[in-house]
Amino acid sequence: MIWIIAATIVLLALFAVVAIILKKGKKHKPDYFAIFIMGIIWFVLGIPLDNSALSVMGLVFFTIGLVHQDTWKKNHRKWNNLNKQEKQLTMLLIISLAILVVFGLFAHLVEDTDNLLPTTSEENINSFEDCAAAGYPIMESYPRQCRTVGGKHFVEEIEVPTNPYP
Repeated sequence: MIWIIAATIVLLALFAVVAIILKKGKKHKPDYFAIFIMGIIWFVLGIPLDNSALSVMGLVFFTIGLVHQDTWKKNHRKWNNLNKQEKQLTMLLIISLAILVVFGLFAHLVEDTDNLLPTTSEENINSFEDCAAAGYPIMESYPRQCRTVGGKHFVEEIEVPTNPYP
């Protein structure tokens, strides 16, 4: 997990260096349309992720973009209006972000599957308790049931009281 954080920091530092080198004293007005779109995306992503900070920042960006709606066409630059260097930087950023997304998804899947793998081989599982302790899924039934990947099926033994009316 630490290598992912380190790679992200290095990549962000690389982006900053490239942006500083390419800017070299150029004055650039903000693209409020892009800020508006970013606000919508952040707000929508914050809802299913249950991340109120992301939703609030999305609302802030959305509002800033909306307030400056009159400058959308003036400051919004299309691909055809970019020079060669700006097109290369844009492509570098898009490819780098795509790589980060792929690595993030991969790391998320690896982390999740580590918790799903059973800890005991199926040969050593001979009861419901062994099956549950090995990490195989428990079916929500009464009595509870456990099934291994290999197809072994175990049912929890429930002790019935001999004298239900004391």
